[in-house]
Amino acid sequence: MELVVCCDANTCTCCTCGINVRGDNNYYNEKESMTLDQYQIEAMKLRLPTADREYALLNLAAEAGEVVGKAAKHRRDGGDVDEYNTFIKKELGDVMWQVAAVAKDHGFTLSEVCQHNLDKLWGRKDKGTLQGSGDLR
Repeated sequence: MELVVCCDANTCTCCTCGINVRGDNNYYNEKESMTLDQYQIEAMKLRLPTADREYALLNLAAEAGEVVGKAAKHRRDGGDVDEYNTFIKKELGDVMWQVAAVAKDHGFTLSEVCQHNLDKLWGRKDKGTLQGSGDLR
């Protein structure tokens, strides 16, 4: 399934793109649910021309590293849990942006990636191979 933005969200009135924009900012209303694919469409509208395929793939590791680094420091030093959780949410959002970009670059929607992952995990559970290692279990 190809990910296509069918219209300019600044002037969208077509009702076919699934984008529910608010005001001039093109943000979703925080009280409404967003699908993974809607997130991917919106996130890719913010992609810079220099954020190419290689950048997205390499920076995915960098953003995940920020999450892990903050978790390690919080474990070592402790600190305010609410502040830590706020930072983790922000950094997980950055990871999601990178995942959305990498998925798009490979021709996948986020919902396809997530469904494939769940199918794989449920298959492993059914075969009793959820624990262990190796891609072909």
